[in-house]
Amino acid sequence: MNAYIVTHPGGAHADDFLSCCLLSAKYGLPIERRDPVEADLKNSEVFVVDIGGEHDQALNNYDHHQFPMGQEPVQCALSLILKHLGLYEIASAHCPWLEVAERMDVYGPNKTATWLGVTRDQLAQLHSPVNFSIIKLFSKQTELQPSDALYEIMSAIGSDMIQYLEKLEDKINWLRKEALVHPIEKSGGKFHVLQLVREETIRDDQSLGVFQFIQEYNDAHAEAEIIGTIMPDRRGEGYSLSRYQDHPTLDFNRVKSEERVNFVHASGFVAKVEATEEADLLALFSKAFESVK
Repeated sequence: MNAYIVTHPGGAHADDFLSCCLLSAKYGLPIERRDPVEADLKNSEVFVVDIGGEHDQALNNYDHHQFPMGQEPVQCALSLILKHLGLYEIASAHCPWLEVAERMDVYGPNKTATWLGVTRDQLAQLHSPVNFSIIKLFSKQTELQPSDALYEIMSAIGSDMIQYLEKLEDKINWLRKEALVHPIEKSGGKFHVLQLVREETIRDDQSLGVFQFIQEYNDAHAEAEIIGTIMPDRRGEGYSLSRYQDHPTLDFNRVKSEERVNFVHASGFVAKVEATEEADLLALFSKAFESVK
């Protein structure tokens, strides 16, 4: 039997487009944009996506339109394909765009805008002509072969998504084991600082997963959150000190005159320092901290 991907014809959305991107990257199958026939739904070698009225992973049928409206969590075809690939958990936990895409597909822009706390016009201001144009181009196709230029773009998008999510999951697991979280107490507050110890070779993905790890940590430690990071400086032997999410209690301008501080950004969000000893690094953080009244 021939293996291929079937998705609905006509207007496309991020849901079916990204689902096909992921499947093309994973399996390299041609894409047919048409209504499925019964033989497609019964053939596990055929991926039927966002159409067909069935969700049956054993048969590789991935429609969501038969789900009850109002069901939580909101799921679209992209959610189901991510589950098939074993990537839904990491994506739903750490990719904020996913729930927006799910709600846009299921509920449309008006209800999604309300859920986000913005107007529909404000939501429209975030639309990218890149997204609009490539999905419009996909909408015009009836069939895509792996040798087609658009297919190659879609496969590259899918491959990038898969690699990012796999690397993100690995990096967060690594951070759970290897990252140092230092408590600092100072009059007016108690907080934590995340440190990555310098390795012989600085990882290419040094910053990958740090934001997500801090979010996870802070959700579990609201009484003393991580508000800053200590990261090996790629341009020297020292470290880069940064505040997390522009935390208002940290301003590295308070330490710019300190010995071994080489640079502080005018806005005070980052400092480059020659200091390498843990005690010296934490002392700089303590001096940069001032409780917000």
